Amino acid sequence: MNLCSMAGTLGISNDTICSGDSTTLSIASFNGTLQWQSFNGTNWIDETGPGATTPDYVVYPTQNTKFRV
Repeated sequence: MNLCSMAGTLGISNDTICSGDSTTLSIASFNGTLQWQSFNGTNWIDETGPGATTPDYVVYPTQNTKFRV
C-alpha cells in the first residue's frame, strides 16, 4: 500500500508572546515527514533548531514571524 502525505491539524500553545518567551507549534493527524519553516520576508527557510522535524516545535521568535510545516 502506498500512502500519500496528508496535511494535519496545526496548533500553537500561545499566539501572542513577549520578547524572550517561547511558544510551541504543533501538528497532529498527519502522514508523512515534517520540516518546520519560517518566512524571512522573501523566502521560506528550513528551521534547524531541536525539534524542527518533529510534530512539536518550540520557537523563540524575536519579531512577528510566520511559520509553516
